[in-house]
Amino acid sequence: MAKEAVIEVEELTKFFPITEGIIRQREVGRVHAVDNITFKVLRGETLGLVGESGCGKTTTARMLLRLLIPTKGKIWIKGMEISQIKKKDMPTFRKSIQMVFQDPYASLNPRMTVYDIISEGMDLYKLAKNTREKEEKVLALMDTVGLAPFHIYRYPHEFSGGQRQRIGIARALSVNPEIIVADEPVSALDVSIRAQILNLLDDLQISLGLTYIIVAHDLSVIRHVADRVAVMYVGKMAELSKTDELFNNPRHPYTQALMSAVPIPDPTIKKERIILRGDVPTPVNPPPGCRFKGRCSYATKKCEEEPPFEEISPEHWVACWYPLST
Repeated sequence: MAKEAVIEVEELTKFFPITEGIIRQREVGRVHAVDNITFKVLRGETLGLVGESGCGKTTTARMLLRLLIPTKGKIWIKGMEISQIKKKDMPTFRKSIQMVFQDPYASLNPRMTVYDIISEGMDLYKLAKNTREKEEKVLALMDTVGLAPFHIYRYPHEFSGGQRQRIGIARALSVNPEIIVADEPVSALDVSIRAQILNLLDDLQISLGLTYIIVAHDLSVIRHVADRVAVMYVGKMAELSKTDELFNNPRHPYTQALMSAVPIPDPTIKKERIILRGDVPTPVNPPPGCRFKGRCSYATKKCEEEPPFEEISPEHWVACWYPLST
């Protein structure tokens, strides 16, 4: 039985205007942060969003939570087009999808204790009948994410980065969401702590039936946690496939170059590194056609036209006129 799509994105676009002038401002350009991307996320799966810094990953994630309003395009969360959500229905939407932020040092209020941080959502949605029940729920969440009971009335500055990220995860879980958007959840943590947080997220998904979108630039992280991977390049979707298929059989030249940069922990295995020529094009009024054509060894005159994002094999989508052979 096929899983249902809990998130559907169609032709999603976000431009940020560049203006000049003090009294009379006029638009002189646009930052094409996200440009006409389409994808789905199925119930209970993890979709990884990867790409270089500035490719539009975080902007996409923030639009899914309606922290940013799209320039155009549509987003459906559990069948509801979120731009049409009325003000009175926003709390229900916010409760269903929560975010774990990248920086565990900046995303927690330093004036609030762990108890206050985790219980804030419970107060907002009236999820506890009284103070005793609220404290029991906070302690249960702390235990779930690996925090000790005596931490409950401590402040964020008293914790390590990994512990702060656990607090952020507990805060996201406090309102019983169905979808978690994690923006670079381990990039600010020590390498020794990353595996602990990733395993925690994996265990929570299994026990609570969560759906994840995980934004990352570390491909080893994505390979560990994601069921499918979407590769973005300068605001565009370059490739989308199941994780094993993408790592074993990248079809887009940019994806192939990314994969060649992943280190292999076996010194006896030699892997050819693909060095890309040129620079990443600016997202400010980018040139027409394929965004990758200036760095691609396979580019031709045809690449002056924008390639369609097409399914070239079952569940494997690529935006390239000349997808690499299997």
